[in-house]
Amino acid sequence: MADGKDIDSDIQQWQNIMQETYTSLCPFDSTSIDDLRRVTALVRAPWTEGGPIMQRIEEKHVGTYSTRIRLYYPNHDQACPVLIYIHGGGYTIFNLDTHDRLMREYASRANVVVVGVDYSLSPEVKYPRAINEIVSVIQWLREQNATDLSIDVNRMAIGGDSAGANLTVATNLRLRALNEPVLVAQLLNYGVYDRVRPTSDSYVRYNDPK
Repeated sequence: MADGKDIDSDIQQWQNIMQETYTSLCPFDSTSIDDLRRVTALVRAPWTEGGPIMQRIEEKHVGTYSTRIRLYYPNHDQACPVLIYIHGGGYTIFNLDTHDRLMREYASRANVVVVGVDYSLSPEVKYPRAINEIVSVIQWLREQNATDLSIDVNRMAIGGDSAGANLTVATNLRLRALNEPVLVAQLLNYGVYDRVRPTSDSYVRYNDPK
């Protein structure tokens, strides 16, 4: 846990609150995956409150795997660039609802259509299912009439946090392996890219709840 000497005081306060809330609700090491998803969604619920109001929000099931996506439209005035957003959660928890406000913030502040991807979680599915689903969503978007979706398919970026950042990179690598165009930009928030090292300084100082 961080000691507050090297991070913003507001972030430190937020981290302390999150740590205390998680600890009070369940012991992470002995909690079932269903209970863990329920508790983490409960803890993150306040994060989704408030924030920008979208012109409209649509949900669809698309692609080879009928993957659920949520499209956030900040306005109706023009065909906007697209940010495909992949939520984090260790490949096992979180969903579109836990990251709802974050995606609305991106849509509003950047004036882009955000497409949240509700990829399948582990352990119910195994690698590389999540990557395949995200690639299928991208292929579906590229096949659509840009006018109907009010998007600019020639300006599509992809991003995510934690495990979502890992899946972001993996998706672009998969597109390259398929000889398909990679997306024009990546937004990588505190991505997981290598094996977890519990003794590393950053892991010790900023680790998730115990």
